[in-house]
Amino acid sequence: MRRSSAVIVAVVALSVLFPVNAGAMQGAGGSAAAWWIVGGVLFAFPSTAVILHLAATDGSPFRSLVAGGHLAHAGARGIWVAGTVATLSASAAAVSFLARALGVDPPATLQGILAIALALAGIFMARSRAWARVLLVGAVALALVLVVGLIALVIAARSEAVAASAGAGGDWTDVSLAGWSWLGLVILGLVGAHVPFQRSDLRPVSTRPVVIAMVVAVVGYLILTLACALALPTGTATTATGLVDLAGTVSPGLATPMALLLFVSFAATTIAFGGAFRELAGDLRLPAPSSAVVIVAVGVACYVVLPLAFGASVGSAPAVVTYAITQGAAAVLWAFGYVALGVLVLRSSATAWLKVAAALTAVLGALGVLGALVGSQTSLISNDAISFSVGGAPVTLGAWALIVLVVSAVALVVTWLVKAEGDHLAEQHSVESS
Repeated sequence: MRRSSAVIVAVVALSVLFPVNAGAMQGAGGSAAAWWIVGGVLFAFPSTAVILHLAATDGSPFRSLVAGGHLAHAGARGIWVAGTVATLSASAAAVSFLARALGVDPPATLQGILAIALALAGIFMARSRAWARVLLVGAVALALVLVVGLIALVIAARSEAVAASAGAGGDWTDVSLAGWSWLGLVILGLVGAHVPFQRSDLRPVSTRPVVIAMVVAVVGYLILTLACALALPTGTATTATGLVDLAGTVSPGLATPMALLLFVSFAATTIAFGGAFRELAGDLRLPAPSSAVVIVAVGVACYVVLPLAFGASVGSAPAVVTYAITQGAAAVLWAFGYVALGVLVLRSSATAWLKVAAALTAVLGALGVLGALVGSQTSLISNDAISFSVGGAPVTLGAWALIVLVVSAVALVVTWLVKAEGDHLAEQHSVESS
């Protein structure tokens, strides 16, 4: 495989496969594997086909979105906001795994400052010639994480004692519309195939490495999710360092190396996201420091101001609520961006099979939006004011859904206003120069 293709595989795998998502699926037990397969077949691969089709037309799917109508442009802005917030999330995960590897527990404010610094470094390091090497190292670390997960899965599957006490229980066949919200989480875990197309230095992006990386991501999620379901007691995999505990089931001595591997992997993801979404800001004609401003604003609010104001821990209620709402809005905006991608192809003169892929992308993206609104990410915000069922699929909406929708809408409006002001200033400058 050529070096450029290897870099593309690394970028897509790091962008799509967030190992911590596997732990979050532990509550679904063994049936989580089925949800990953359904998500891969109905969303991951169809959405990848849509992205590749748009890239073949314009070099980048976001050039098509930016040049499209209001819905398309709003989708591009939504993906930019979500991806920029995800850059901070990846850096925060990297810092937490580094702290676990070093055996230290620094104050939440210090961890937040380090996470902000790493995210900003990810934005600016993407201009360095070394960024590709860093991503390749991160991809190797991610591959080793999957190897450890596979070993843990094999050991757990052979141990009846471990399997009997783990989260899998008797839920291997519990795949029904009653658990559809797990599919919403799966959809949000499978976005990101578009990231390499946001880098001008990687274009044109060939099809084969993107498809290979998506297969690796889906299989990787399957391995880690089943390993967590079988090897760890119910509820333990959902913690920030649950995957470190998973390595400990293979050998206690693997816990620290696993934490280091996860640190390297998430640090590389931060760099991949930082450069890609910085370039997307340029495509959207947003001011150059827009990505850095969003990272600093969200990071300072969640990790510095609120913890200092209301307590020493990032677990203080205001900080938890702010972080949860931010992540919920990012999930809504990212899934909404995929809806816009699907609609864009549906309105084009694409082939019949591509329109089927586009329809699946739009519909599953909409399910991702609904899934983010139905499941509150914190018990501090209720979400049960309205409750109904659609064909056996329960839907509950309340304060959480309303707040997240409002924050998402405000983010789209603010980015539109910033872009409009930037266009106005550029036009003024052009007139003055003439």
